[in-house]
Amino acid sequence: MDGEENLLQLQPLSDPESCWSIYKDSVVAERVEFNPSDSKESKQLKENLRSKCGGLPLAAKLMGKIKADQQRNAAAQAQDAFLLSLTFVHEFAKV
Repeated sequence: MDGEENLLQLQPLSDPESCWSIYKDSVVAERVEFNPSDSKESKQLKENLRSKCGGLPLAAKLMGKIKADQQRNAAAQAQDAFLLSLTFVHEFAKV
């Protein structure tokens, strides 16, 4: 078949810590704070990443970007709820 000699067979990363590093870097690159609070949480995240990305760097990077988006959305929702509560308190104080 034409072009088969030009195909590159990609292999997964052999070091699971490499995927973890790529994942963390992609979360931080999105300017989102990322500090797994304890070793248990960090260990669980690593195991989840390892099972889902299969050692593929692009998968680890995309998962990091998704995590950053989730954290950004959660922060925005918390801010909206806080502002709504301030509005409620302000309106209640008028009565």
